[in-house]
Amino acid sequence: MDGGTVEEAQFYRSIASIFERDCPYFMSLGMTYEEYWYGNPLLVRSYLQAEEYRRRKENYNLWLGGIYMQQAIASTIGNAFIEKGSPKNKYPDKPFPIDEETLEQDRVEQEAMELEATRAYMLMLADQGREWDKKRLAT
Repeated sequence: MDGGTVEEAQFYRSIASIFERDCPYFMSLGMTYEEYWYGNPLLVRSYLQAEEYRRRKENYNLWLGGIYMQQAIASTIGNAFIEKGSPKNKYPDKPFPIDEETLEQDRVEQEAMELEATRAYMLMLADQGREWDKKRLAT
């Protein structure tokens, strides 16, 4: 018996044991038994990438949940310890933006509110100016 054949047999057994060991993991990712053993080997990579995306998404959602929890605690319990006259913590009126489209929409809304506030301020100044003119002309 050639020494190379024993080594090859051991090598193939170790490879087979890795595939057998990993089969349940890939099945837990949604891969079928048939896909794992008889399907395109590139599917394994796709399932691994999909799992990585799911983990990242879950991690982000957990982090975001922590931010909302922090805001909830600050706006309830935190307000109980604020000195009189200090501004109160407020829970956000709407969700935090998480994509470029939402960020842009929030920016446009903020600009519109600022423009309306500036317009209202200018109208108030104009009214005060007219009142001042009336008083000055009356005397």
